[in-house]
Formats: sequence, C-alpha cells, structure tokens
Amino acid sequence: MKKVFIDCGFYRGVSIEFFKKTKEYSEDFIFYGFDASIEDISDKSVIFSNNAVWIYDGTIDFYKSERRRGRCNGVFSNQRAKKEKIVSVPCIDFGKWIKNNFNIGDFIVLKMDIEGGEFDVLQSMINDGSINFIDIAYVEFHYKRDPYRHIKQQLLEIKTLELRKKIESCAKRYK
Repeated sequence: MKKVFIDCGFYRGVSIEFFKKTKEYSEDFIFYGFDASIEDISDKSVIFSNNAVWIYDGTIDFYKSERRRGRCNGVFSNQRAKKEKIVSVPCIDFGKWIKNNFNIGDFIVLKMDIEGGEFDVLQSMINDGSINFIDIAYVEFHYKRDPYRHIKQQLLEIKTLELRKKIESCAKRYK
C-alpha cells in the first residue's frame, strides 16, 4: 500500500509542510505537486508536474494574474486579479491519472485549491469513480461557482472519503 499526498494548486508547497504536522503523516509518504503557474520547484522530494489539473488530457486556456504573484491563476478568469493574460497550458485528466497511478487500497490524501476548477474536476472524479481512491480531501471551494452545495453534498455522501476544511486549520489542531 502506497501512502500518497497530492497537492493540486501547489503554489509554494506550504500544504505539504502543514500536512507533515497532522496525525496522518509518516515518513513513508510520497508527495506529488501540480501547478500550471510555476515551471519547477526546488523541493526534490516532491514529484512535480506543471500541468493544470483538469477533466481531460490536452491543453487549456489558463488565466495568469500579472499582479498577484502566482495566486489566483486558473482555468477561469478571476476578477480579483485585475490584470490577466491568457496562456495555453498542458492539462491532465486528473481522475484518469489517479486510476492509472494508484490502487484503490492506497492511502491517498488530496489537497485541492485550483481556483474554481475544483467543481469540474471533483464532479468528473465522482462520475468516473476515481474519487473512491481518495481517503482524505482538503478542498478549498471557491464559492463564486454555482454547484458548491451540490458537489459538497455528493462528497459528503461518499462513505470512504473524509472531507476536511483547509489543511492549515487541521495542522494547527494537531500541533
């Protein structure tokens, strides 16, 4: 059984540091990071990909904020970003990637903060069954998208999935 932490919306990797303070962490975890906003990271203990996490393999338009230092970047325009440029970035079908790389018995912790894209990705994972591979999910929901309550309710109904609030608040609880 693999123990895996997957950070979607890696940014600077701080979620991994927070995860290491939780009761679930052990030295045998494998870390993956996804972020289309950055090209490479310095932490070589993380298997990093600069693909956008999405619902198909290919490329997608990606809105990059010129003002917020890598924050608020995503597959949807963000009005808080003020000034954005649209670039084409590679994307992966995240549910397919999960199914191709892990077994249902692996212990997988998912952190997802993908600036509104979480609704489409999580719905796709529910539809294709890959959500059943996930044991714990820390999801930052961006409330400006309509399906928030619907998706959250579907996730809460999955008996094998523990949906948690932001990883930062959970890490503080275990200090």
